[in-house]
Amino acid sequence: MCSKNWFYFLHVTDTHLCSSKEKRRLGKPPYENLERLVNFVKSKKLKLDFVIHSGDIAGASELGQPQAYEDVKFLLDSLNVPTYYAIGNHDDPKLVKNLLLPGITQLGQNPDRIAYSFSRFDVRFFFLDARLGEAPDSFLPKDQLEALDLALENLVEKSAVIVNHYQVLPIDVPWFSTVTVNNSPSSMMMENGLDLHRVLAKHSKKIKGVFQGHIHSSLTWSKDNLIYYSAASTDTNISNWPGEEREQRLIDDRIGFNYVGICGDQMVVRHIQL
Repeated sequence: MCSKNWFYFLHVTDTHLCSSKEKRRLGKPPYENLERLVNFVKSKKLKLDFVIHSGDIAGASELGQPQAYEDVKFLLDSLNVPTYYAIGNHDDPKLVKNLLLPGITQLGQNPDRIAYSFSRFDVRFFFLDARLGEAPDSFLPKDQLEALDLALENLVEKSAVIVNHYQVLPIDVPWFSTVTVNNSPSSMMMENGLDLHRVLAKHSKKIKGVFQGHIHSSLTWSKDNLIYYSAASTDTNISNWPGEEREQRLIDDRIGFNYVGICGDQMVVRHIQL
């Protein structure tokens, strides 16, 4: 049993809010779904120190629409804890910049990237930006890889957590690598995900976990002593059965998030579905 105090954060992702509260996406109301999550957390009086949003704050047709970002901020801020945001492929970099909190440290050389770190409770959290555009494919720039490697090598905190929107490693779901967008081939995979994984694996003893979104599924997988966690979307969720070659959206009322607790060398990730 951990003798120190636990701290807790929510991992939410792929909220896909629209330019109005009433607008529906794929038949579902993104604003109402996120509001339901927030109300659940409040009703349970969960111990909470901050929130992590791993990207796709806004919906696919909402690029450049500030209302979606304002609404997400309003709902998550009502939990009365800080929220830290990663950028997803459907997000507007300028509008995500407006959500960033003071006290963060830039990661890499490009100030226009949403790549940064911060320290809480002797754990350093690294947020990566591999966005190429609105398509689901991604690539992590060399300067971020090198900066992350150096920061992990010289880590002063006891451990680290990595946050990124995209799918880093292939697993047993073929369609992650074979999606089609506007009749053009694309991929949910990070193009140089193995390069990122090699950097992280080199420092695996320091890393508690890698948290992501993008695949609209709640999954856990591991490789080389690293554990990856995705969270369910508060929008629509997608099936992830082994061998599936085509994306199958689960159009129902299920939404989800991860509730994560850390204490010393222990971490618990609860996959919550509502």
